[in-house]
Amino acid sequence: MKRNNAIGIFDSGFGGLSLVKEVIKKLPKEELIYFADAARCPYGVRSLMEVRQFVFEIIEFLQRKDVKLVVIACNTATAAGLKVARTKFSIPIVGVIEPGAESAVKVSKNNRIGVIATEGTIKSKAYQKAINSLNPNTLVYGRECQQFVELVEKGKTKDKEVKETVIQCLSPLLTEDIDTLVLGCTHFSFLEDIIKDVVGEGITIVDPVLQTVQHVRNILQSNKLNRIEKGQPTLKFYTTGNIDTFKRIAEMFLQKSILNLKHIEVQDII
Repeated sequence: MKRNNAIGIFDSGFGGLSLVKEVIKKLPKEELIYFADAARCPYGVRSLMEVRQFVFEIIEFLQRKDVKLVVIACNTATAAGLKVARTKFSIPIVGVIEPGAESAVKVSKNNRIGVIATEGTIKSKAYQKAINSLNPNTLVYGRECQQFVELVEKGKTKDKEVKETVIQCLSPLLTEDIDTLVLGCTHFSFLEDIIKDVVGEGITIVDPVLQTVQHVRNILQSNKLNRIEKGQPTLKFYTTGNIDTFKRIAEMFLQKSILNLKHIEVQDII
């Protein structure tokens, strides 16, 4: 691995762009390759075994691009494939669940934590296991909010329909006296403002994206993998979905032009 190589980041769709946005902000010298598996999105309704295979395929694709580190910017994919992927591949691989669990345990004062995520992540109980491994006395309340993914994939993050959907999904959790809410899907970062408005000031929102980027920074520094080459870093994007749709929504989320974008067929990464 060479320190000037790119960081590889992937997700089922647009959710991982929340992590890309944070990496650009916190690690502005790093080059990035982002892979959006839009053709097989959403991952959250698929079996963990199927998603695990997707994880292996995409990491192998990113390895062929000589990335120095991979971030699985998808909670479902992290739950399905992170542990096995770390035994299968030699490069550093970072998921989003462990950083999110660590942050939630630190900020919770009453040991009652809510987690909203996709169907697959909730069924895996990955957050419950991660949080309870850090603090066995914590009660974890999971809530599947798969419809949030569908809204973000359409680029809808602020209208009346979005707020009504958020209220409907979060209402049961708000009766559990939680003081912390984990956004257990990277798509949900783009709905954070509305989620904060719905839950009120008494509940702390934990976005694992922030802690994940800090974890990436620590790995780069400790392994002397941080980029030192001068010049503007390149950002490359690949999608198995529609190019025009990706460009339009990605530019809206990132607030910058997407200049290096390629479509790739699913069969070409297998």
